[in-house]
Amino acid sequence: MAHFGFETILAEDGEIDMHCDYCGTHYLFDARDIAAIRNNASPADPQIH
Repeated sequence: MAHFGFETILAEDGEIDMHCDYCGTHYLFDARDIAAIRNNASPADPQIH
């Protein structure tokens, strides 16, 4: 996963808030989720689009 300022967003907001325009699902990622994604582990919610 490329670096897009995740650390800055996490430091300022405590989480990364994303919305899927395709399915309308709202996602929140915390520092642990981002670390798991970066380490190729599965995040807390295993749903993939």
